[in-house]
Order: sequence, then structure tokens, then C-alpha cells
Amino acid sequence: DFGINGNSVSTYGLWLGGQVSPFPATGSINNLEIKNCVTAGLRLAYAQVVSIDNCNIISNGRGIESLAGDENTATSFYRTRSFGNTTEGAYFEQIWGFTFIQCNFESNGTEGVQIERVDGNTQSGITFQDCWFEDNMDAGGTGGANLFFSVAGGSSSETSIVKVIGCEFNGINTAA
Repeated sequence: DFGINGNSVSTYGLWLGGQVSPFPATGSINNLEIKNCVTAGLRLAYAQVVSIDNCNIISNGRGIESLAGDENTATSFYRTRSFGNTTEGAYFEQIWGFTFIQCNFESNGTEGVQIERVDGNTQSGITFQDCWFEDNMDAGGTGGANLFFSVAGGSSSETSIVKVIGCEFNGINTAA
């Protein structure tokens, strides 16, 4: 087991991937705790064929972040917990082929998971299986958005298959 503590001064706990496409991140991260980072605990940038297993991402600005242009593909999260982050437990603008199995998104300040279309970027082949979503609040703090998808900024055909299989949704679940 290994831990990264940003002590509320580090921008990111772990930046996984390169800044340009020829240098993608591949491999796996296991039994890691990332906490107290200002912007996000885990930033994915050109993460391709990555496995993240049994990690705790807690008390950061955002838990997990992937922004437009990052080109992340074929990344899997297993038994990973994003808990008590100031904003989203996970925020994605551009991902393909992401899988979340037995993950926990709980008590985050805004959405548990937000998948947002920015500048027409696509998100496809995303699966949430046997995950737990609980007590995540929307940005206004009065409603709920445990899992939020946006198709703004492009046609609905640009966001293809998103599967939610056997997940539990508890606590705040309805928008105000």
C-alpha cells in the first residue's frame, strides 16, 4: 500500500499519462490512497489501457479528472473509492472504453460522476457495473446527481453506449 498526501497545496496527487499522444500511460495502479490535493487527486491524460484497482481517492478538489483533449481510452477502475471530494467524485470530458466495476462514489460535494460534453468531444463505451453511489449533491447543494451525463455541445449521436448494470443509488438522487 502507498499513499500520496497533497497537504492541500499540491495541484494534483498523481498525473497519469503524458502531455502528448505518443507517450501514453499504460499499466496498473494498485492499493493507492490519494488525498488532500487542490485540483484533483488523479488526473488522467493520455491514459491508454490502464487498470486502477483498490484505490482510495478522498478529500481532494475533484477525485478523478479527465479534460477535453486528454484522449483517454480503455481504462478500468476496480474497487476504487472516490469519497468526500469538494466537487465531483469523478469528472470526465473525453473518455472512450472506460469501465468501473464495484466502485464507490460517495459523499462528494457535487456529482458522484459527471460526464460532460465539451466542444463536441465524444464519450463512448462507458460501463458502470455493480457500483455504489450515495449522498452526492448537485452544484446547488439542494438536489442530487449521483451520476450525470451531458450531451450539450454536440449531437446526441456523438455519445454512444453508456451502460449502468447492477448499480446502487442511495441518498440524494433527484434534482431540485
